[in-house]
Amino acid sequence: MHSDFVTQLGRSHAKQRTSIGDAPVFKRPRGTERLSSDGQQWFSSVIEKIQEMPAPVGPPSEEYLVEVLDAYYAQEVIGKLDSVVRRASGLQELNPKEVKN
Repeated sequence: MHSDFVTQLGRSHAKQRTSIGDAPVFKRPRGTERLSSDGQQWFSSVIEKIQEMPAPVGPPSEEYLVEVLDAYYAQEVIGKLDSVVRRASGLQELNPKEVKN
């Protein structure tokens, strides 16, 4: 679940850096739907407390940003990888001598 939180933080920072719209909506990490009703209630209360926390003062460190943005963009690439491979597999082979520059 740690990686899900890191990915969410990266998603939040990516949205802040690239959008003029609203703040991103928090997505529940994978597996939380399997929690008991008490567990889901506890998890929701923790998320609410985290969202109510004041924003840190000053810009985040470069190391932190690299970690969370890397996690976010890696997750996006992994999500698109199947379709990229499927499309590339359907292409005809090209003879390099026939390709014009």
